[in-house]
Amino acid sequence: MPEVERSQPDAFAKSFNPKFEGFYLTQKELMSIDREFNVFFSKSLRDVTEINHSDYVYLVQRKQNGDLILKNIYPTHPLNRELIITDIDRLQKETK
Repeated sequence: MPEVERSQPDAFAKSFNPKFEGFYLTQKELMSIDREFNVFFSKSLRDVTEINHSDYVYLVQRKQNGDLILKNIYPTHPLNRELIITDIDRLQKETK
């Protein structure tokens, strides 16, 4: 959410894996991504510090020109970690 500090998305991503990177998005960028990738999010009605969101993992690549490319969407129930790792490894090899 744009109301968070710029450092929070990266800290949140790193809580899952220290190699993950979180990106701060402006309100305009966030609205663009939710339409482009069909992502759902809203502020929680129970806790104003929380958000409700789509229950998928999105693999997104940022091109050198700044464009974001959706590479894959993974369901989280069940989460296929091996497939995600394989796809990330393949993406890293492609960008070298």
